[in-house]
Parts: sequence; structure tokens; C-alpha cells
Amino acid sequence: MNSVNGNPHLSEDEVKQMSWDTIRDQHAWDNADWSRKSMAEAHAGVGQTWRDTTYDVEDALLDSMERSGALDPTMREAIDAEMKEMLDPSQETVAQAEQPRWGESR
Repeated sequence: MNSVNGNPHLSEDEVKQMSWDTIRDQHAWDNADWSRKSMAEAHAGVGQTWRDTTYDVEDALLDSMERSGALDPTMREAIDAEMKEMLDPSQETVAQAEQPRWGESR
């Protein structure tokens, strides 16, 4: 019930300590921060998420093309460097993209 209309930041233990009435009567927008700063931070976060997602998808596509022989490794490195410059993905996304995926060996 909390996942439908409650606070997504609460832990499972915190929710278990609440009464059903409290869970039922709460709303996802309770105590929301509608300030300009909060909105700007949220907007920046969404933008970073899209850049990270784009980088991850493109990196996987380039990996696939390189493994199949359709893309030269030197060209793949150049494209990857250009994508990093253009998209500015987070370090976590780059690190995750460099990990081997199922069915591949690096």
C-alpha cells in the first residue's frame, strides 16, 4: 500500500511501524519540496539520467558491433571518447559499462 500512495524514501522497517490508517491517509505529495532549487535539482537529475541511459545503450551497441567484427576496435574507442565528451556520463555509468556483460568476455 505504501508503494502506491506513500513515501518512496521510507524503509520497509519504517513502513512496518506505521498503522494502516496512517499508510492509507498519506499521499506521495505530502511534505513535498516545491521550491525553485528543488525543481532545478530534479531537472538536472533527470537530464543526467537521460545522458547516462543514452551512453549505456550506445556503449552496449558499440560492444556488440565490435564483438561481431562490424566495428574496428580503434574506431570503437574513438566513438566512445566522443560519446563521453558529448554526453558527460557519470563515473558510475562508465564503470558499469566497462564491466563484462552476460555472454561476453573482455
